[in-house]
Amino acid sequence: MDAETLKGVKDMPREALVSCVIGALDTLDCRAGKLLIEKKPFIVVADDEPYFLRVYSMVRETEQEKGTWTPECEDAYQLEWTKRVRKQA
Repeated sequence: MDAETLKGVKDMPREALVSCVIGALDTLDCRAGKLLIEKKPFIVVADDEPYFLRVYSMVRETEQEKGTWTPECEDAYQLEWTKRVRKQA
């Protein structure tokens, strides 16, 4: 966003600004964007946190039980495990 656009943003009515933000979030093709739009609280776990793989494993197990874990999800999960095993070696 350029400086001119930002100047206009600070003078926008709150409702218009919220509408713009929700519109921008709506373009995000990610779970976090959807949760923000729905005003649901969520937790972010960075991949450098010591408990990242435990959380990732819990998500995997839950999604597998629901039948929503895709082959692409599994590929990403296995890649993450491989990276960490190599890092520890």
